[in-house]
Amino acid sequence: MRWSRPDVQAGVVVLALAAWHGIAGALVGLGDAEALYYCYGRHLAGSYLDHPPMIGWLIAAATRVLGVSPGAVRMIPTICHALTLAGAFVLARDGFESGRAGLVAVLALALVPMVTVGGLAAAPDAPASALWVWSVVVFAAALRRHRRGNASTRGRGWIEAGLVGAMFGLTFVAKVTGFFLIIGALAALAHPSHRSLLRSARPWIAAAACAAVVTPVVLWNDAHGWAGVLHRFVWTQGGFGLSLTRLGAAVGGQALYLGVPMAAGVVHALVWLWRRRHDAEHAVLLSFAAPALGCMLALCASSPAAEPHWPAQGYLTLTVALGGLCTRDEDRPRRLRAWTLAASIWLAVVLLVLHLAVWTSLLPVALGRRYEPQYDLTNELHGWPDVARAVLSARNPGEPVAGSHYTICSQLRFALDAAGAPADTRVLCLSSGMDDFDIWGEGSARGARSVLYVEDDRFGVPPGVALPGWRARALDRVELVRGGRVVRSFGLFRAIPVDQVRGQP
Repeated sequence: MRWSRPDVQAGVVVLALAAWHGIAGALVGLGDAEALYYCYGRHLAGSYLDHPPMIGWLIAAATRVLGVSPGAVRMIPTICHALTLAGAFVLARDGFESGRAGLVAVLALALVPMVTVGGLAAAPDAPASALWVWSVVVFAAALRRHRRGNASTRGRGWIEAGLVGAMFGLTFVAKVTGFFLIIGALAALAHPSHRSLLRSARPWIAAAACAAVVTPVVLWNDAHGWAGVLHRFVWTQGGFGLSLTRLGAAVGGQALYLGVPMAAGVVHALVWLWRRRHDAEHAVLLSFAAPALGCMLALCASSPAAEPHWPAQGYLTLTVALGGLCTRDEDRPRRLRAWTLAASIWLAVVLLVLHLAVWTSLLPVALGRRYEPQYDLTNELHGWPDVARAVLSARNPGEPVAGSHYTICSQLRFALDAAGAPADTRVLCLSSGMDDFDIWGEGSARGARSVLYVEDDRFGVPPGVALPGWRARALDRVELVRGGRVVRSFGLFRAIPVDQVRGQP
């Protein structure tokens, strides 16, 4: 094996990051969203309120094979991140006919904090990113063969079109942003070198395959009153409208998630692709970046529910473009070294702060009285095993456990399963609004003789509010202490319907 080969060097980067993801992901508890996606895996369905079903299906497969643990759940993003990097290498190598371009693309993607740090989280973005990159790989390869005039027989061309459509559909099944693959494909097919394909049956075959793959999502929404569509585009969009504050938050979020050096790099790559848009290979990369980025950034500047990582898939082909940009001209090596050094320092600082914030009491100690536990998202990752042990100790046989918010209920469900709770341990979610637990038939305590209620001080919903008409008795309190101070507190109560305790003191 020649270690100087770009593919070998890229493979070392991919494997090193996979090893770090696997180890780090197994050493800390799940975040609130990750716990919800674990619950998806316990209730396999065609879709869910917040996302299409891919992440739930994958987590279900991992936990059935490896058992219920943070490491098993996070095996999914670990594998998906490695596949994303491998796809970036192939796309850059084939598009720019250079293994070195592939290596730079892998390094560029690895130096994006949103991708490398986000690759730890078991979230829809992990499979969506891997499928996005490989969809573009297959699509770009088909266009390349078409341009070179060595298209295969009609039968193979139809199979190829079906594969492209199926992969586009799978990306949508991972995350709704997969829809932008269709827009990107149409933009790429509008290039003069590809327009003749629009007169063939292949786009229709691809469309049919895509529609077939997304059918479970459509059928689930149809069966549930289009709850997923309403939740994403109506119920969570109160106050929708362009806002300078949201625009500033969106731009600032991109700088933070990308890192300033990488943000400058992807902007440079976007301009570089635009100037070379008449070249078919550059036009393909631009088509799968610009529409997704433009639409998602506009949405981030308008939606009250927006999060900075929403445009993530739009950056993937821009990091691939950096592979070509940094290896084409004679004067690129010096610039490449300076840019790589700056991006590496930024990522190293982010990783250092992240590790200290998660595994130490740095933030409570450093901030002192200014520390506000509810703003420290790392607190999500701690405390739930202790809560699960207290719940199992206090719970009566057959008694359901309940919380007041889907994040509490999701964390309870995962922590109880990881602790080996009896199979009859139900978790109810007594939230005021609709959530997935309502769809799963676990949103009400109706019919229960008693409930073990867990109160999370972040939400401050006492049992009397979550269970009106019930009488509650305090049983225990679990406190999470970091840096010498209580950062989270959980109260355990046994609640009984009033009509069952009438006449008792």
